[in-house]
Amino acid sequence: MEKQQQNFPPQKNSPPPPNDSSISSFSPSSLSHDGEGPEHSLHPSPTPEQQGSQKQPTKTRRDDELLNKVKLWFRVFGFLFCLISFSIMAADRDKGWTLDSFHRYIEFRYCLTVNVIGFIYSAVQGFDLAYHLFSSGGKLVVSVSHFRYIIDFASDQILAYLLMSSSSSAATRVEDWKSNWGKDKFPNMANASVAVSLMAFVSLASSSLISGYTICTL
Repeated sequence: MEKQQQNFPPQKNSPPPPNDSSISSFSPSSLSHDGEGPEHSLHPSPTPEQQGSQKQPTKTRRDDELLNKVKLWFRVFGFLFCLISFSIMAADRDKGWTLDSFHRYIEFRYCLTVNVIGFIYSAVQGFDLAYHLFSSGGKLVVSVSHFRYIIDFASDQILAYLLMSSSSSAATRVEDWKSNWGKDKFPNMANASVAVSLMAFVSLASSSLISGYTICTL
């Protein structure tokens, strides 16, 4: 029998196997760390805009902490000034050659009452603000709602107005008393109480400005 010849298709040249040395020589340490190579393509460096957006929350947080610390000092000053003012006014009884007393005049009683309210208000607000500032190791606790800032702003506005109103009415009564009876220890003590009450007004008005600025930047 004659051998039948089988026709096989011509074999194509197969690609050479990969060089093992090139694979084994690759290691993560061969990646470039200066912004070139595969590492740069996988982890691109942040743009200046992205870097600015990352720094902005930290800067805002520091500004808020600074404003609240300044506001705390104004609370302390308001507390002290209201305390001194109503203490002087309460001690102004049976003074001078007329043996006059503050409780005989509605303007002086009005000034005394408002300073007592401002004293209590500044004490409560100052304690609450100090608690939120230092309860987490000196960092501001950002848990205060937007409504709370509005309440603080409105309360500061009301107390500042009452302090200005009562101080003005008491100062008018002091001048009227001096014009009728002359200078005496009684109107001098009332005048000192009015002066300190005006300083308390400045403290609460400053706190009101900070509260308003905080609301606008929320």
